[in-house]
Amino acid sequence: MCLKSSRWQKVTLVKLPKYKNILAGGCSFTQDGIGGAPPSSSWAGGNSFREDVDYEVAIPRSWASMVAQELDPESFTNVAVASQGIVATCTTICDMLEKFNYTPQNTLVIFNVTRLARFDVQCDYNTDNHYIPWTKDILDYSYYKFKTKPWKEHLVNTPIDEIEKQSIEHLEKLLDYLHNNQYPFVFTLLDDISYLPVIQKYKAHLIPLPHVGMLEFCRSIDEEDGTRHPTLAGHVEVAKLANKFIQEKYINTHD
Repeated sequence: MCLKSSRWQKVTLVKLPKYKNILAGGCSFTQDGIGGAPPSSSWAGGNSFREDVDYEVAIPRSWASMVAQELDPESFTNVAVASQGIVATCTTICDMLEKFNYTPQNTLVIFNVTRLARFDVQCDYNTDNHYIPWTKDILDYSYYKFKTKPWKEHLVNTPIDEIEKQSIEHLEKLLDYLHNNQYPFVFTLLDDISYLPVIQKYKAHLIPLPHVGMLEFCRSIDEEDGTRHPTLAGHVEVAKLANKFIQEKYINTHD
């Protein structure tokens, strides 16, 4: 996505100097291209939405990109993939944190939790799934695109209760990993699955939307685009609430 043009109408917020990196993940509710580049041992990384870059600033098209533009980290990397499930979201975030120079002292992690029944099949890196935003040097694997033949061949042997079980297990693994390693993190929900014990355990990190799930919230303000996704204005409203929550949770506490 990441089209070039003017900035979105954003809420004024204090910058976040403590964290030079933001890492994002999720499904189409967060996807907006790679967003920049991850940090390495020799480079701080990049952020396509920075005001002070020497090229035209990209238009943020998801709440995560809007947060990255507002908080202005040196590096913003978004590994969200349309139609991706929880297993892939959790795997990519964990692998990114392990591979690159992301530390609890310099990195904020933001992501959305998608539907439990979404099915992910990892494969060797290729360009068949055009929703994959990363290059092979960032992550050396891909995921089969939703409803393609190889995806269906794996799905037929996997019952729905097993898919949901795997989703919950991976979500628990990610949230425990972030908590145990003391990474600052916040997340949203696509639908309201706040009843899950793992969500209740980490509800202090859940961005408080009035209707909990992003889809329900955007519908409540007439900002659902007809394809069961937020409109651009819906993403703006989610971003405002996310920025406010991040400020209260991680910025004001460090003043």
